[in-house]
Amino acid sequence: KGQVAFPGGLVEAQDRDVEETALRESEEEIGLPRDRVEILGRLDDMLTVTGDMIVTPIIGRVRRLPPLVANPSEVARVFTIPLAALREGADWTTRSWSTRKGPVPVYYFDYDGEVLWGLSAYVTLQLLDLTEAGPPFPIADYRGDL
Repeated sequence: KGQVAFPGGLVEAQDRDVEETALRESEEEIGLPRDRVEILGRLDDMLTVTGDMIVTPIIGRVRRLPPLVANPSEVARVFTIPLAALREGADWTTRSWSTRKGPVPVYYFDYDGEVLWGLSAYVTLQLLDLTEAGPPFPIADYRGDL
């Protein structure tokens, strides 16, 4: 709440799998129709820095982005960041956070008055790591002990 984040939420009884959860949450939160998304796969499960939740990022492609509408009970604003901007290493910063298992790097990216950071930033960097161009800098393992 109050942070930049990808659509997401807990698996519900009617969801067949985590991919369906991702599609449902995207539709509920930002109005992205399920039939517009081609699921490409999953990134590695990640333990949040607080250690209280495991997140399974689902990656999808939308060939033509329809108008997105924020569900006001869940989302304040919908915005996009161009891939080229995310590849600019100078626009990223890293801070060290202390956790019960020791310090971990936390990544930040400022864009259009918003700050992509923490788990959302790490998921973004993980995705960039799978592209031909790679991430803008080497990234540390953030997943914790699963």
